Amino acid sequence: MDKVLIQQIIKDNPNKELVEFGCKQADRLSKVIDGEDFEKWFTQDKYFETDEVFNERKKSQSNKDLFARVFQKEEMVFNARGGTVLYDGLSPAQKDEFNSYISTIRNGQSVRHWVATFAKKAYEVDPSGIIFIEKDDKGKPYPTYKSIHVIYDYKPNGGSVDYVCFKLSQKEAKKYVQDSALFDVNTDSAYYRFVDEKSDMIFKKVADNVTFVEGTEITHGFTTCPAIMISDIPHFRNANKRLSKADTCVELAEQFMYDRSVRNTMKKYHGFPKLVQPLVICRKCQGSGYIGEVACPHCEGTGFTELKKVSDSIKIPLNSLETNSGLDIRRIFTYITPDIQTWDKQDNSLNDLENRIFDTYWGTDNRKFTTGASLQSDIKETATKTMTNLQPVYARLERTARWAENIEREIIYLIGSALFKNSLKSVMVQYGRDYILESTEDLFNQYLEYKAKGAPQFVLNDALERYFRSLYQTNPVELAMALKIMEVEPYVHYTLKECKDMQISDIESKEYFIEWYNGLKNEEIISLSVEQLKQNLSIFVKSKEKVEENPEPELT
Repeated sequence: MDKVLIQQIIKDNPNKELVEFGCKQADRLSKVIDGEDFEKWFTQDKYFETDEVFNERKKSQSNKDLFARVFQKEEMVFNARGGTVLYDGLSPAQKDEFNSYISTIRNGQSVRHWVATFAKKAYEVDPSGIIFIEKDDKGKPYPTYKSIHVIYDYKPNGGSVDYVCFKLSQKEAKKYVQDSALFDVNTDSAYYRFVDEKSDMIFKKVADNVTFVEGTEITHGFTTCPAIMISDIPHFRNANKRLSKADTCVELAEQFMYDRSVRNTMKKYHGFPKLVQPLVICRKCQGSGYIGEVACPHCEGTGFTELKKVSDSIKIPLNSLETNSGLDIRRIFTYITPDIQTWDKQDNSLNDLENRIFDTYWGTDNRKFTTGASLQSDIKETATKTMTNLQPVYARLERTARWAENIEREIIYLIGSALFKNSLKSVMVQYGRDYILESTEDLFNQYLEYKAKGAPQFVLNDALERYFRSLYQTNPVELAMALKIMEVEPYVHYTLKECKDMQISDIESKEYFIEWYNGLKNEEIISLSVEQLKQNLSIFVKSKEKVEENPEPELT
């Protein structure tokens, strides 16, 4: 881009409104979702609360825990089995080199781990920010997250960026302006880093005068401006404005944070039982409050004894109980308990609001409301309803997976284009989709249902494998053994009786399978291949048949 045009962009700041929208949005989302400076989100209800009460209420609690629960399922997107990354144009040696490079791209993290850790968080709280590919001192590229707050101007173009202009602090500017003679310590001077599809350069602005800093232009070596828009969700009225993936939940989350602050404040002020006790005359001063002319130190001049410590006690003469048989100590000394009904109502309301936030984000209909007109406790959760309710969850996971694939693909392509120049033609990133949200019981019932309806073998295979993956999801060794035995067992979806009814010719393999399996050691199942296990089973069956044909003579 021509330097004169760049100078005009820095002077006019044509996308100022776009950046300001992003900054305002990021401030709000960071407080409401991530809990950053959440105290600044609260405003005082002066009609209802004093300054002291408000200062306590705004210390309440952030929504960080809430969104940790809401977003938790999305971890499966980055941990699912399967998937692949393919490079077009690289030689086998270059592919090995590239795979090794991106597996430890930042602080020992792989690109995928970096996307899961940084890009995903930015997608939640800073959708107008960008992923920017920097280079280290050795010219090695790596991904960084750039907040919208450090961007002075930029021009989004779909998922990419035509140019980006960063406003630098004096300290940051010194890293780029190596010649101290060119660096102006004047505090009125502002420095800008401008990056387009070809160059990376520094400009200085004093008042309305914008000049290029000589010696700072470098050709960055990327095929495009090395910036990627974080969010893929455009604003309805302006596609260049980007929205958070949690945009539809933000107002509900603000209500949740407000309601929880009220509940927590109520607990602080009214959550302690209040002791009710009679005024007991101080036995030191006999109720006068004075000993001589000095205030009684025992009752602090009040004339009455108060129970302040656990060790404090009031002693009642035994003859008082004998002469007054109707004396009920519990009517004299008691506690006023907190307003449990209001407290329970507030807790239930928060639970309902959290369920509504979860349903809004995931598209589900859990209908677990405990208050108000939405109370529907009589609904029976059948397996079919559970499966139907999980479909929008799978759809949300699919949407997140597509976003992550696009982000990772663009990062890998930009880095690869810098490392291998024109050799890298394209990159394909495909995540695994092996998500299991159903319970183990639901998956087994689904398998039995498919079997009863005569589903094809490949459908039954898939259903049984999903059941095993759920059953052994915390034990990969047991899972590997179960999947291997599933391939070895003859007619795995049928019982021995069903096989006999179908008059299967090689019924012996099915008949002796359990006996053979019970004699196997775990080490054998793990070490032998499926084909080797099948041969082992065949040898076992033949040995059993031989024994039956030639039984040992009975002893007489």
